[in-house]
Amino acid sequence: MVPALFVPLKSLPLLPNGKLNRKALPAPVLPKQPQTNLVAHTKTEKTLVDIWQALLQRPVGLHDNFFEQGGDSILAIQAVVRAQQIGLYISPRELFQYSTIAQLATVAQHQTQPLVQQEPIVGLVPLTPIQHWFFEQDLGRPHHWSQSV
Repeated sequence: MVPALFVPLKSLPLLPNGKLNRKALPAPVLPKQPQTNLVAHTKTEKTLVDIWQALLQRPVGLHDNFFEQGGDSILAIQAVVRAQQIGLYISPRELFQYSTIAQLATVAQHQTQPLVQQEPIVGLVPLTPIQHWFFEQDLGRPHHWSQSV
C-alpha cells in the first residue's frame, strides 16, 4: 500500500513526551485538476463519473485512474453493481483492464433487460447422485438428518 500523497516536512511535530503530535501535522494540499479533465462528454461518461465520485468521495476526471484515486477491489465491485443497476453493463475484469472513465466508457454496454432472465424455474429436476444415496438410506427421521464438518 503506497500513500497517494507525500508531504515533505522539515521536522515532525512532537509532544513533550517525544511522541508524534498527529493533531499538529499540516493538512495535505491536493493538486488541482484541470477543468477539461472533469467534463463528461457522453451519457456513459457522466454515469461513470457520478458512480466513481460517490464511491471515492472526491472529484474525478475522465483520465484519472480508478485505483490511483483510492479505489480498490471492493469499490470496483460496488462500481460494477451500481452501473448495472442503472443499466450500464461492465465487468470487474473490464474495470481492472480499462481503469479510466474515458477507456471504460468505450467498452461499457447499455442494456434495458437484465443479462439473466429473472423468472421462476418450473419443471422437474433430476436428483443428484448424493440425493439418490440419501433417499436410499433407511433413516428413522430423515427430516432431522444433518451433516457437520
